[in-house]
Amino acid sequence: MRKSLVRPKYSVKYGDHQAVVSLDGELLAGSIPKRQFKILVGWLALREEDVYRAWYKAVKSEHFDKVEPL
Repeated sequence: MRKSLVRPKYSVKYGDHQAVVSLDGELLAGSIPKRQFKILVGWLALREEDVYRAWYKAVKSEHFDKVEPL
């Protein structure tokens, strides 16, 4: 039996826009303005360890701390 791999991702809301973005910065679904997307990708690069740590805890249904914004 082959295990299904879950790609790390998160949901983003900006105004009326909603999107799903992978932790490596790829837009997977939805939409977000280009400028805000670039800011988001920059934030992800700065907070990569914290974001991955939070994601791994979330998928195990564990409490995780909010990742510091810009």
